[in-house]
Formats: sequence, structure tokens, C-alpha cells
Amino acid sequence: PADVVVIGREQIERSGAVSLTALVRDLPYGAAGTMDEQNTQGFAPASAAVDLRGLGVNRTLVLLDGRRLPLFPFARNGNESFVDLNMIPLASIERIEILKDGASAIYGADAIAGVVNIITRGSNAAPQISGRYSASSEGDAEEAYFSAVGSAQMEKSEFGVALEYLQRQPIWSRDRDMTASANGPIDDRSVVGNPGTYITSLGPVPDSACSPEDLGGPFCTYDFAKDTTLVPEVERIGLSLSYDVDLNDRVGLFARATYNQSDSERDLAAAPNAYPVSAANPNNIFGEDVLALYRTNELGPRRDTFETSGFNFTAGINGTFNQWFWELGASMAEIDTEIRGVLGYALAADVQNAIDTGTLNVFGASPNFEPADLLYETARDGESELTQIDFRITGDLADLTHGALSVAFGAEYRSEEFSDQFDSATASGAVIGVGGVSAQGDRDVWASYVELSIPLLENLDLQVAGRYDNYDDFGGSFNPKLALRWQVTADLTAHASFSQGFKAPSLPELYAGQIIGFDSVFDTTNCESARAANDPAGISQYCDTVTEVMFATSGNPDLDAEESQNISFGVEWRPTQEWRLSTTYWMLDNEDAVASDPQFYINNELQFPTNVVRDGSGDLSMVLSPFQNLAEQSLWGVDAEIDGQILLQSAGQFNFSLGITYLGEFEQQAFAGDARNDIAGEDGYTQWRSYSRLSWQRADYQVNLKVNYTDGYKRPDPNDEVGSWTTLDAQLSWAPDRLHGGAITVGLDNAFDREPPEDEFLRGWPFYNRALHDPRGRFWYLSYSHSL
Repeated sequence: PADVVVIGREQIERSGAVSLTALVRDLPYGAAGTMDEQNTQGFAPASAAVDLRGLGVNRTLVLLDGRRLPLFPFARNGNESFVDLNMIPLASIERIEILKDGASAIYGADAIAGVVNIITRGSNAAPQISGRYSASSEGDAEEAYFSAVGSAQMEKSEFGVALEYLQRQPIWSRDRDMTASANGPIDDRSVVGNPGTYITSLGPVPDSACSPEDLGGPFCTYDFAKDTTLVPEVERIGLSLSYDVDLNDRVGLFARATYNQSDSERDLAAAPNAYPVSAANPNNIFGEDVLALYRTNELGPRRDTFETSGFNFTAGINGTFNQWFWELGASMAEIDTEIRGVLGYALAADVQNAIDTGTLNVFGASPNFEPADLLYETARDGESELTQIDFRITGDLADLTHGALSVAFGAEYRSEEFSDQFDSATASGAVIGVGGVSAQGDRDVWASYVELSIPLLENLDLQVAGRYDNYDDFGGSFNPKLALRWQVTADLTAHASFSQGFKAPSLPELYAGQIIGFDSVFDTTNCESARAANDPAGISQYCDTVTEVMFATSGNPDLDAEESQNISFGVEWRPTQEWRLSTTYWMLDNEDAVASDPQFYINNELQFPTNVVRDGSGDLSMVLSPFQNLAEQSLWGVDAEIDGQILLQSAGQFNFSLGITYLGEFEQQAFAGDARNDIAGEDGYTQWRSYSRLSWQRADYQVNLKVNYTDGYKRPDPNDEVGSWTTLDAQLSWAPDRLHGGAITVGLDNAFDREPPEDEFLRGWPFYNRALHDPRGRFWYLSYSHSL
């Protein structure tokens, strides 16, 4: 009795996707989109995650064959832990089951918004090889993809293997009109440039060499967009193995293993900083002590490489006993991530010394400066481990008047560890352009659960479930669930459920050290003051312009667990065997939500005055943004789906599917007693998302068309509206008998080359919503697959 969406292998192949990330990106169930490699400036680049209901990637539970996976060592935005979808090879996936309901009563923590269960192909997959080449119509983002799947069956055992390889070239911000400059619909250029700006006794003075187009008031600004990677280059290889053996007619052994290696690289603009220059400096042109706002272009752009490897091994024994099925399993999984700053980084003291001695001239040319003498390679190493043991048994407990009373129960133990280690210089804050404090943590979790399926009437079943989880670092939580399934008529089914859920604070949320970053925010305090004073200049500066501010996020060992309540009810109608229509209404309430958002502290400066640091002029200087339990967020919405097919003997077979999600309300309350703010349809939370698919198949040909719709939204301050986005994906496949199992496919994603709608105020540059929209433009591919 639940609203479950299943994406099968055939649909995966028709999608044209070469990664799990690309497959789930256009699903309509996330009002705020998803996270992928476009987040090049974030704390967890080169990774990807799914976000159901727009509640954050940390409130969707991702499973592999029904078991948990280790979390990525680095949190998204420094505050959201998640499972990296890039660690799961797409070639190894048989189907994806998406449970769009709270499921803590069965699966435990993190299943507040729902569950994504990825089922691997196992040991009986049909052998197949495939290859693909693709690129954007701009001539970049080229992709080469290869996969091979095979299996072998012996007398009492089966063996399966899946291998895939992906290589993708980058997209540079300068190669897209919308992102080519940070001086776009608003001026989001940095006030720290090269040439620089000097803070003198008379105020800021831009360098005389500053070009007129770079002057921004009294500052020589810097257009960092031209140096920045928009979508990074990627190279990934994935391997999946499976083995099943029957010991006898009742007992069998199984084993599953996956391994993935991912390498990526990004560029950011050269590091900005402020350097004091004494009056005695040989290059000082002012004759007094000044402060130089200067970007060290001499060192080159900041270039980071990312190397992530992950493995997951599961083995167990299962069997039947008197019509009961039982399984005992154990798994070990680990993710290791290395980030290396290979260019553009230096110790602040070394740069300052070069300025003091005159070798580096912040006022002009530096003919005697040797960048290699100052370059410093930064290091950040992350590790996440998960070890678990589980036992479960299911069967019929008794025969009742209207059917069998079925029961499932089980127990789990898991151990989690994480480590986030910076090199000593970076951890001390000595490196310009990067910073962070090393941290580590671990926990043990015990859980037990039971689920009953009770036939109340011949056409009415009741599900009762409950689970207790005990964490050694914060305590226990019991979560129940009640659900009904009513077979109203032969073709009409109704379902309803109520459940409670929880999310334990993640290890990074509890134990992460201080991490320094920069974010674009609105100074709402000064904005309100400017409006109250009817000050046009102040309104322009604080209300209509984002400000880049340094912030520090950190763990909080005193966090409480989040709690949730989920209610849903819906109907499914199958008027014929070929057609299905369903709709579900859902409500979700999430209390004590954990967040770390600089904008939150700025918006609530009166309640958190020590977290917002201002300079002598009252402008933002820094925001201390530790993890915090917020009060409450509640939302409701409606999902609707239609699937069907029509077979015309002369014209072929037509298949149609439509999926729509409407977000009716998304209210947030920052702290107890504060006003509730509805963000549905605002600030990147779309109210409508949908897809529609039409496929036609006849003889050797198959055509697939898919329309993706993402609703627009409003910006409350300033009062601006972001447009909707509609794209068309088209695909043609040809599989003649003469190819003996081969198929040639050509396709176009975003066939009409629709540019993302402009969002000038969503954190400023790149002026579009990276979670909802894709900057590639028209993207074509040619592939060949051969089933053996």
C-alpha cells in the first residue's frame, strides 16, 4: 500500500542516459531539482545526489539491493550528507524503485522524503556490449561511453559481470553566453581583482591600469567567470560482480560486489586576498601604508583534481524453512576521496613576503617573480566506511478469515566511520583561497523491525510496521507506520498511509571541523534599514544586489534528531490491461531540521547576533554558520501518472506515459514563534514539474520522444520572476535482423537548444539554477549495442 515508481531496464536504455545521475535528473518528484557535477564551486564537487520533495539530498535514503551505502565523505554545501550516485555503475542496474513516502518504520533513518532502492542485474543478465559517442552542439562536453554485461550459468550456480567506462570533456563558463561573464543581468564581479584596489587614508583607489569596463565604483573588479569550469571533465570506470550458488533445494549463498573509480578536474579563478603594504615598500606608489585588495593571477587559476574510489561487497546465505523465507547478510563498503590543489595555491605568508621584498609587485609588473617558488599543493582526504550485518525472515503467521496474516521481521547492526583530513597548512588557515579544519567521527547503530500484512476483509488489507533504532551517540527512536490498501473494484484500488520518521544527525553534522567558504547572499538587515529610510542608493546596494561573503560552517555535537510525519492517500485505476492512471495526495511535516545556511543567520540576525560579523561600516564581513536545529518545515503536494499503450496492427505499437508533480505548499519556520514562510513557487522551489513520453515501435524501428517541463518561480526580494523551461529529447533506434542482435541509436537531448531561464538573483552568477537546469544546450549522441 504505497506509491512506488519503478524504472525498468528497458526504460533506462530508452532514456539515452550514461549515468545514474542523468537518469534521475529529470524526475519530477523533486521541487528543488537535484545535485550533480555542475556544482563545481561547492564543497562536494564531482559528486551527485537525488533530492525527493525538495527537502535536501540528506533526507532521501538511497539503497543498493535493499541495503545502505556509505555516505560521501564531504557534505554538499558543507551541510548535507548524501550517497554519491556516481559510485553506482548504470550498466549494473536492473531497475530503480522509488518509494515516495516516509519509510523510517521499515528502513530507519534518513527516509523522511522517501527511498530510492537500486536493484542490480544479478547473475542472469543477458550478455550485451554497447558503445556511445556524444557531444554538445557547441562542440564541447564530448563523451565516450562503453559498457559490457555478461553472465554464465553452471549446474547449481550463476555468475554475472557488468563493466562500464565514461570519459567526458569539460564545459567552460566562457563558452556559454549566459555564463561567460559575472557582469550579467546583475554585476556579480569580485571587488578583488588584478589590477587591484588599494585602501588608502582617502578610501579605496583602483589601480590606474584598471580598464574602464572593469571599474565598479571605487574598485577594480574581476570577472572570475572566464577562468571557471562550468561542468568539469570526468573519467569513470565501474565494475559490478554477482555470484549465486544453491547449496541444496532450500539453502543458497549469494555475493555482490561493486567498484567505481572517478577522476575529475576543475578550475576556479586565482585566489583573492587583502595584503598590507607598508609605506617603505619599494613598489608602493602612495607613500603611506595601504591595504591591497589583490588577486594573485601570477600563480595561475586555482586548479583542483578529484579522485574518488568506492567499493561495496555484500555476501550472505538465504533459504526457506516450512514456507518461511530467511536471509542473513553482511556487507562492507568504503569511499575514499582525494582533493589536490595542484595550481594557484600558496601560503599567505610566502605571498606577503614576496610583496614585502618587492619581488611581487601588486602595483604593476613583476619581472623577477617566480611563481614556482611559491606554489603550494593543498590536500584534503576523505574516507567513509560502513559495515553492516542484517537478518530478516518473512512468511505467513496464521490463516485468517479473509486470507493469510503475513509477517516480516528482522534486525540490523551497522558501524559508520568518517574522516575529513586537511593538510596542516590548510587546516591552520595559512593557504590563501581555501581553508578547513580536520575532523572525524564514528557510531554504532542497532535496529529491529516488524511488518504485518493483515487481511481485514476480502478486499481490504492493513499494513502495520514499526522499527526501533538505537544510536550510541544520541539515543534511540521508535517509528510506526499504518497503511491501508482497498481493492474497491476489480480495476480501482485505493491506498492510504500514516507514518513517523526520523533523521539522526550525520557524522559530519556532529563532528565536522570548521570549513571556510564564500557564498553570495542578500544583506537583508541593511536592506530593511534602507527601505525604512527610503534610501534609493541603499536599496540598490543591499536589496537589489547579492554580496559575496566569507562563511564558516562547523559541526555541532548537541544536535537533536529530526522528526517527521507523513500522510498520503491515493487511487489507481486500470480501465484496461494496457492503461493505468494514478494520483496520490501527500503531506509531510519535518521538525528540528538540521541546516547550515549563511542566509538563514543573516535573515535572523536579531536572534543570532554573534553569528553575523560586520565591519566598521556595518557591511557584512563574515558569517559563522554552524549546524543548527531549525523549528519546522511542512509541505503537501499531488503526484499524478498515466501509462498506456495502443497496438495498431498496421501502424505498430504506441506507448505513452505522463508524470506530474504539484507542490501546493512548502512552509518553513526558522525558530519557535517565528512567522511561517511559504516558499512553494519561490526561490528555486517549483510548484509544477512533469514529463511526458511517447514511443512508437514497428518492425526494425523505434522512436522515443520525451518532453520535460520545469515550472518557473518567483524571487520574493527582489520581486523578480524566473521563467519555465521546456525541453524535448528525441531518439531513433534501428535494429534490423541483419545485425543479429545489434541496434544503432541516434538521439538529441534538448533538441531545440533551449537555454536555461535566467535567474539573476539565485546566488548571482552563473545566473541560472544549476539544480533544475542544464547548460549543455543541444546534445547529440550516436550509440551501438549488441545483444549476444
